[in-house]
Amino acid sequence: MRDEKGTTLIEVIAAVTLLAVALLPLMGGITNANNTMIQAGKKSQAVYLAQNEMESQKAALGKAAKITIPPEYREGSAGFVRMAEPYSGYSKKVMMKELFSGSFNLIQVEVTVKWGEQAHQTVNLVTQVTGK
Repeated sequence: MRDEKGTTLIEVIAAVTLLAVALLPLMGGITNANNTMIQAGKKSQAVYLAQNEMESQKAALGKAAKITIPPEYREGSAGFVRMAEPYSGYSKKVMMKELFSGSFNLIQVEVTVKWGEQAHQTVNLVTQVTGK
């Protein structure tokens, strides 16, 4: 009779193979969760940029008694503008249209921020502002 005291090479290979098979789905899940976190971070950044732009526009427009829409923000002529560093992966568009004109005027302000390789991911904010 032989006295078996150690592990054979086949037993080690079998154990490593079982461990690898068990860990593969876990690694896929970790990669997927990481990609989701990255996309959520980019979307949060886009929301921040859109909110910041919206507040800037509201502050500028809210000072006037009668709001005049700048030509570059009119429907049809508004286009996306790349943002400067550190937000170079993002582009923004500000579009305004008059909803009511009388003793006061009501302006709709729409801010869109897009990002991504094909820039198909967007955040869109809309609000209304009136003259004083």
